[in-house]
Amino acid sequence: MLTFLFTKTPLLFFVQSFWRDEAFSFLLAKQSLIDILFLTAKDFNPPLYYLILHLWLNLFGSSEITLRTLSLIFFTLTIYKAYDMLTDVLHLSPKKTILYLFLFLSNPVLLYYAFEVRMYAMMGFLAVFSFQALLAQKHKTYILVTTLALYTHYFMLFVLAVQIIWSLMFNKKPSHQKHTWRMFIYPLAFFLPWLIFFLSQKVFTNAFWITKPNLIDFLYLPAVLYTGYEKEYMRAFGGIFGYRGVISVLAVLLLALIGSGARRINRDNRRLFWLLLLWAFLSPILVFIISFVSQSYYLPRYLLFSTVGFIFLLVYLLESLPRKVKSFFILFLLVITLSYQLINLNSKKKFDFSTMSKDLKMILKPQDRVYVTDERDFQVAQYYLGEDRVFIYGKSYENLPAYIGKVLIDKDDIRNQLPLAPIKAAVIVHNRGYYFQMQ
Repeated sequence: MLTFLFTKTPLLFFVQSFWRDEAFSFLLAKQSLIDILFLTAKDFNPPLYYLILHLWLNLFGSSEITLRTLSLIFFTLTIYKAYDMLTDVLHLSPKKTILYLFLFLSNPVLLYYAFEVRMYAMMGFLAVFSFQALLAQKHKTYILVTTLALYTHYFMLFVLAVQIIWSLMFNKKPSHQKHTWRMFIYPLAFFLPWLIFFLSQKVFTNAFWITKPNLIDFLYLPAVLYTGYEKEYMRAFGGIFGYRGVISVLAVLLLALIGSGARRINRDNRRLFWLLLLWAFLSPILVFIISFVSQSYYLPRYLLFSTVGFIFLLVYLLESLPRKVKSFFILFLLVITLSYQLINLNSKKKFDFSTMSKDLKMILKPQDRVYVTDERDFQVAQYYLGEDRVFIYGKSYENLPAYIGKVLIDKDDIRNQLPLAPIKAAVIVHNRGYYFQMQ
């Protein structure tokens, strides 16, 4: 039974080997608190998640499961906040709330990043908490949570923009607008010192791996928000029985649901409808436009907060439909979700670096070295085999892209020659294995 759970369900992502981003998170978080601040200022994300992860690993250790548990906790807190909003904001009965919570619990985006050592689950939780505090007019809570969110991911600036636009749409009295602006200015003011420090580092680069979106991608947007579908995976696992088929069917279904449900929204419900609509779509559309005309940043994981808002929007629209139509949409959503999860289990399963490393540890002597032929494996090898014996082989430091965690790579980590006998060199080939070679 346990074997089935950890190989044939999303729990696979909880126990599988680390990949580069997760190893990078660990290696950065194990630095001193001061170093974390300076290193993140030269990288692509603010420092809060790494600071929390630093405390976490010092308290509980650094195994894969231990480190991933932090994200699982944030996912659990997201579900808790979703329950609160379904009951307090959408005013659903406990029975309906439990039913709709399954859409959150089974969502491919939320579930996958619940098991990854990155900041995305934390970002999702803080986004929900921020919107909840905004709606409840808990100003001090809102300021604190939104500030923490900004220090978690730069894309949370889009969330703040959504909240400001929505507030201006529905708080038109001058007295209300003055109060609203005061509430929004505080998080920005608290975030400004870090933003100035970050911009002062002048580490901007055009070398980025995310491909530009096209107009077809825009039509897929509802399905992308719900599934976290990334174009790169379509190339490897496409076809009518793969991602492309599922995504196309889901896109049609979701567009039909949005169109059908939106027509039934009455004047009394417009305020909440527009909040959920902007929460779900404004940020992705803005990022899409920026990515279409300039450097691409259009990646579903960066928009996980919009996924949460989109699920709330789906629930809100489903509740406006006749019972039979609603039942059809819910059943179809669950079938599509299950189908997508099954595809994910194959396509997002990582190379078993852990088992390979255990084999290497049994063979290697203390003086032996490990060389990776692909820089993406460098930090993963460091996590499993130790930082002092792992090197990048046959690369130029200047040509290494910044997005592979270059802030943690020194020029001394590059080697263009293998060691002389009797020192053995284990050469790791990306996603294939290793071989031994000596000069």
